[in-house]
Amino acid sequence: MITNRKREKSGYWQILPAIVLCISAMLYAASPAGAHGPSDVILSYDQEERILSVSITHKAGDSSSHYINEVIVTKNGDPLESYRYESQPDKATFTYTYPVEAEGGDVIDVTATCNRFGSKRASLALP
Repeated sequence: MITNRKREKSGYWQILPAIVLCISAMLYAASPAGAHGPSDVILSYDQEERILSVSITHKAGDSSSHYINEVIVTKNGDPLESYRYESQPDKATFTYTYPVEAEGGDVIDVTATCNRFGSKRASLALP
């Protein structure tokens, strides 16, 4: 009898990792379902007006529940500002503008983050 119990436990412990792996794979695959980060971030800077334009492409069926919730602007590696949003103005592509003091040689980085899953970063080196 003791030998049979060892075989039963041994079989259970051999199958348990496979079950855990399958459940983990299903949870991982399901988590970003219907959610994705922005597909494109394009930067431009108006040196006369000192305005940074950030054009973001993020396709969302319902822009009030799936949207870009944060845009972080840095200059030369130092954080300038973080902008938080609760929706996005368009279901596909839109542009935000921000006041930024910059001059030739500065590097501006922007990271746009989806409220559900993913982010995209872009850089602009000013001539």
